[in-house]
Amino acid sequence: MPVQELYVKLTNTAAESQHLVLSDVFKMTFNRSLRASEWGFLRKLMRLYGAGTVFWALIKSSNIQDRGNPLVYVSRVCIGMLEEEAKQLASVSRIEETKQRIAELRSYERPNWEEILAS
Repeated sequence: MPVQELYVKLTNTAAESQHLVLSDVFKMTFNRSLRASEWGFLRKLMRLYGAGTVFWALIKSSNIQDRGNPLVYVSRVCIGMLEEEAKQLASVSRIEETKQRIAELRSYERPNWEEILAS
């Protein structure tokens, strides 16, 4: 099943069953099923980052060698994705802030110094 179909399946699945779809993505990515000890870690990642973020982190982790628990690497990818998202949100808020300041500067009216000094 292609990744696009799995993502559609993930978005259409109830939250309590999304771990099953993610286990399919894990199997596709690392060519093996989740071990019994890894199920809890997968659920923890889902609680922390959300199923969508874990889905994309699994896909982005497809190039690693499967030594030990690959979910440790996936968790680092999740952290990196969140850091990038936070930077983007910060830059968007800075852009909005700058636009607001420019609008304030454009609406600024100079004081009429001749009138002020004449009084």
